[in-house]
Amino acid sequence: MKLSHSEIIELLTAIGFKKIIEEKDIYYKDYSAHNDYVIRVNFKNEKIEYGLRISLGDLTTSNFENSENFVVLECVDRALTKGYEPENISLEHKWPMG
Repeated sequence: MKLSHSEIIELLTAIGFKKIIEEKDIYYKDYSAHNDYVIRVNFKNEKIEYGLRISLGDLTTSNFENSENFVVLECVDRALTKGYEPENISLEHKWPMG
């Protein structure tokens, strides 16, 4: 199930994301404990941009297609807030088969 635009904004605001004034469709949150690491949510592209230090094995958790992706975002936010380093977070890790 896909969340509505207003539901996503409500969630983002609740966990501390702010709107970029110059960009009407982008919200962000910076993590000062991690050298101002930034996660952005881009409504125009319908993407959650986790930055370069969080490992993404697949991009299925960084789009707006499923409401579960925003649960992942909230979990990543909580982990960073609690002190986990971005480099220690891996989403959709791909394991070798065989």
